[in-house]
Amino acid sequence: MNALKNALPPLLTALVIWGIVIGIGIYAAQSAELPKRQHVAQYSGQLCLLAGEQVSGLNKICYYDCAGSSAAITISNVSLCPFSINR
Repeated sequence: MNALKNALPPLLTALVIWGIVIGIGIYAAQSAELPKRQHVAQYSGQLCLLAGEQVSGLNKICYYDCAGSSAAITISNVSLCPFSINR
């Protein structure tokens, strides 16, 4: 019984410290700023819809159909092509 009384305070202290460490980690993860999406310059406001994509090395080329004409943007190969862009 005496051993339990002696072990309890260090155990509670360790649990409190780990609770604080985990809480700080969760707070840091929630408040971390997400990466900004790459923005495409708007020229005439013409809407272009995704027509296809092709990986080329560390880049991905996203192809768009702009009501008869075509457009393309280059992004990181791990990013998703935007469904639409304004041109």
